[in-house]
Amino acid sequence: MTLIKTKNILTIVALAMFLGFSNQAKSQSLNGTPFYWKINLEYDEVYSLNGSFFAVRNGNKWGVVKENRTILPCKYDAIDALGDDMISFVENGLTGFADTTGNVRITPRYAPSNDTEIVDNYLINTFINGGCVVYDRQTKTYKLINNEGQTLLGDSVTLVSRTGNAVVIKQGEGYGMTDAMGNVTYKPGNIKIEMLIPTLFSYTVRQFNGDLLYGLLNDKGEILTEARFVDFQAYSKNNLQYLKAYLKNGLQALFDGNGKMIVDALYQVAESTVLPDFFKVTQDSYCGIIARKDSSYLMYLQPVFNDVRIIISKDTFFIAKNGSTTTIQYANGRKFGADGGASYLVNTNVMDIVATEAGYRLIVEKDFMYGVLDEQFNVVIEPKYNEVYSVVGSWLTVRQKDKWGAVNMVTKQEIEPAFEKIKIADNKSYAVFVGNKKKSVLLKATNEIIDFAKCNDVLAASSYIEYNVNKKKERLYLNGQVIPPTFLVIGYPKEGMLPVEDKKGWTYVDDKTYQPKTDKYYDFATYFFDGYAVVVIGTKVVIIDKAFNELETILECKDKLVSLLGSTAGLISLSYSVNKEYVIIRNSGKQGVLGIKKIK
Repeated sequence: MTLIKTKNILTIVALAMFLGFSNQAKSQSLNGTPFYWKINLEYDEVYSLNGSFFAVRNGNKWGVVKENRTILPCKYDAIDALGDDMISFVENGLTGFADTTGNVRITPRYAPSNDTEIVDNYLINTFINGGCVVYDRQTKTYKLINNEGQTLLGDSVTLVSRTGNAVVIKQGEGYGMTDAMGNVTYKPGNIKIEMLIPTLFSYTVRQFNGDLLYGLLNDKGEILTEARFVDFQAYSKNNLQYLKAYLKNGLQALFDGNGKMIVDALYQVAESTVLPDFFKVTQDSYCGIIARKDSSYLMYLQPVFNDVRIIISKDTFFIAKNGSTTTIQYANGRKFGADGGASYLVNTNVMDIVATEAGYRLIVEKDFMYGVLDEQFNVVIEPKYNEVYSVVGSWLTVRQKDKWGAVNMVTKQEIEPAFEKIKIADNKSYAVFVGNKKKSVLLKATNEIIDFAKCNDVLAASSYIEYNVNKKKERLYLNGQVIPPTFLVIGYPKEGMLPVEDKKGWTYVDDKTYQPKTDKYYDFATYFFDGYAVVVIGTKVVIIDKAFNELETILECKDKLVSLLGSTAGLISLSYSVNKEYVIIRNSGKQGVLGIKKIK
């Protein structure tokens, strides 16, 4: 986003939403640019139902509009939701439904979703896959209906819950499942059906001896496992869903989020690791590592350790700990340690393994202090740091007491811990140390160290850092480029152009040479995106092209409020860059929607 004199994007959004403009809205595309008025600037409030249909309010009444075409007039108390081309609306305290052509299909008769009688929402008043759960106040029951308002479940059937396409029902004393249209997918008969994760459910069966056992169903009502488990527990790791399934004898199986058994019930505990086919298993309180290969398993570490874990660096390593000793081995079985010497560490915890030009380095903790060893367990850096933060090339960023610095894990060179703050680039190509009375330091992964002016904070971008010196913004590029001192504010370089502000105002320069690309000046200017930019000229927000032609005035303000207009221009360009399809903008208490058709 172009750098402007506002603190963050939340400020930009808030300013843009409360900005007053004269009404210049048009429904057609703006002079061949990627922008057009999706919804005219004429409503008191607008919010999106799905990006194409928008709920709009005039006064205290709501309606629905799509591409400046009224679907439902502003005469309803509320617009609730849109699903399956059915819009739920509230009129006189009751919910009804209309289709996306504006025809009322179900007259208002059901409780609105915010009704105090509704305890469980069940995605209420929202059509999904042809069916919708509603609440009938007269009968005080939940119902499943189709888009004609017909009840899909018989009077003898009670709706228990709904998750996506799966509807859990109860008939008599038995639980079953239907799809969203009320078609039975699992015949009622079990003691209970409960959701574990959105696509998986447990079903309960009572044995002849009175014991309860659980099996697994998917959301289609298909049985995935027989009822042989005494409990299921869902958990997530590395953004993946898993289910632990326990047998009566204490053994545990592991299922993935699709209900596939990935570890049979062979051990007391089976858990996922950072590698999808490797699992940590526990037997009699001792841990090991197995890997699944087709329908069989490979044992990498026997369950004889107090703890095991996997570290992935250039290779895969297994860290195994027993009492005070730690061993490290490659996936092929070769162990770390000196030939003919120590093959394990004592009273030392391995935090990470890092590949360097001199071989692997072990980041270790001993007596609550951190240091570095090599593959033979020789000390490279004595454990003397209170905290390690990140790795940049061969450098380890560290904290000693309350100050930050870095140490090279190969050469042992140190940037003395003397800085209040540290920033790391997202790609870990560099680290920046600031908050020192004498200087700041840029450390590159290539081992280059650059001193620059003292400052208290820094913006860490992909190709440069940005900081303030004497209230003036400075930029230091990683390739050594220097920004001319005449630039007061610097924008974001894109498409060969850099928006900058000098004493005359905002203009564009070449992002490599900093030579002017135009003699035109603006009150504010954004970066270019697919050949367009948004600028502020006086009281107007204008789209320009790379020839700096003024293509179209998007909005015009009654007063020259540069910071507010600049916020709007920045919001529009940002929305385009992050692939948003629209921007909601306010106009003197009226809102509209500026549509975006991104150039492919």
